[in-house]
Amino acid sequence: MDAATLCVKGRGHVNIDDTAVVQGLVLLDTRAVADRVGLTYPAVRSRRQRGELPAPDFELSVGPIWLEATIDEWAARAGLVTS
Repeated sequence: MDAATLCVKGRGHVNIDDTAVVQGLVLLDTRAVADRVGLTYPAVRSRRQRGELPAPDFELSVGPIWLEATIDEWAARAGLVTS
């Protein structure tokens, strides 16, 4: 995945890649979500298309991005184990 730029208050524009830490926040793309919850990439995409994933915290040109906390909360409700 290509690097993307995220505007973070107090830091200006920050380059991010697949998984990035910005001011202590861990950002996850779809592949990183799959790795975190032990699902395949296609399974995560399918769940997202069916509306079973939480809304992304950010929509970037490279795709949806979630905060780690958002995914951890969803995974706990869905009975998935995070790594």
